[in-house]
Amino acid sequence: LTKLPPATAADDPIQAKLDDKPKDASASVAMDPVVSPIKKPVERLAVPDDAALADADKKIKVVYKDEYAKKKPEEVKALTAKLLADGLDTKDDPATQFVLLRESRDVSAKTGDMGSALRAAESLGERFIVDAAEMRALALEEASRATLTPDARANVAALAVAYAEDAVDADDY
Repeated sequence: LTKLPPATAADDPIQAKLDDKPKDASASVAMDPVVSPIKKPVERLAVPDDAALADADKKIKVVYKDEYAKKKPEEVKALTAKLLADGLDTKDDPATQFVLLRESRDVSAKTGDMGSALRAAESLGERFIVDAAEMRALALEEASRATLTPDARANVAALAVAYAEDAVDADDY
């Protein structure tokens, strides 16, 4: 057996990565991959009563008044992203959280941004005692009434068919 010369970073990219690793034990432990903790399911809340939802809706329309006034597609998309993010971040006011997520779903659907609309619908289903399939259906229904481009309409139709097939497979219709 002939002894091979030690590998160097110049001729072995893997060795280069090894050479860059810290030599002390505490630093190498910190570099080990982190296993993410098991996500605890979120406790679903009851949908707040109509009066609380109406109050939250009024408050949101005032807080986001300037954003709602903007009409350019990229501005509306920014509004829906903010509504979704704020809805996900709201923990101490269920009515406001519900309305933020609902608004994100509905405004996204009206603009044909079905990815955002369905994320908001799923978030409603994860956080509140509502039927997630119904939340998706409401997003699709809202989009079907909107004035959309032919491509956006085709996307809405394809999503509607896919969700209908899922509902049939799950015997949930």
